Amino acid sequence: MMSVRVVPVERRRDFTVDERREIVMKYEDTPHGKKGTYLQSTGASPYQLERWQAQMLASSNAGR
Repeated sequence: MMSVRVVPVERRRDFTVDERREIVMKYEDTPHGKKGTYLQSTGASPYQLERWQAQMLASSNAGR
């Protein structure tokens, strides 16, 4: 009989607006070649970072 092992899927954590802003700002200040390591250390995905960057840009352009 074949056994099946169920591996739990890691759930992404939710970030507050302030945490998102801080991650984006620190990511921008991180030297090239270390950005991926920094992003992994935060627990955020590259997709999340791209969304947050776009949201920050949109909100800064809306205030003009």
